Amino acid sequence: MDLSYIEQYRLLYKNKPRYGKTSLSLFPIVAPLIRQMGCSEILDYGCGQSQLADVLEKKLNVFVYKYDPAIAKFSILPTRKFDFVICTDVLQHIPIKDLNEVLLQIKKYSSNCFFILSVQNIIHYYPTACWQIVQFIHQNGGKPD
Repeated sequence: MDLSYIEQYRLLYKNKPRYGKTSLSLFPIVAPLIRQMGCSEILDYGCGQSQLADVLEKKLNVFVYKYDPAIAKFSILPTRKFDFVICTDVLQHIPIKDLNEVLLQIKKYSSNCFFILSVQNIIHYYPTACWQIVQFIHQNGGKPD
C-alpha cells in the first residue's frame, strides 16, 4: 500500500490546526448506536484531532482507541478487537487502489462498523470509491444503509 498521501495529511494537520475537528457534530448520531449496542470498547479509525473520541469517552464512559496514521500520538494500529469501529470522513481520502485493503483492515477490528463519507456530492466526485465501499459492505454481510 502506498502511504505517501499520509505525509500530506501530516502537513495539513500541522499547518491547519482546525483541520479534522468536524467529527464532534456526529456525536448525536453515533452515541445512540453505541448505547443501543451496549458497546464499551471502541476504535476510532482515522480519529483526526480525536474530538469525537474524547466526548464519547467522557459522556458515555467508554474506552476509545484512537488511530490516525497522520497524527504521531495516534499512529499505532491496535492489536486487538473492539465492540465497535467508527470511521468517519476517512474513506474518501484513501486512494482507490488501497481502499479494499483499508476496508479489510477495519473489518478485522470488529463486525460492528459505522462509516460516514462526508463530502458534498461524493457520488459525483468519487463514484468508484462509493461503489467499492457498498460492494465491500454487501459482500461482508452488512447492509449499506
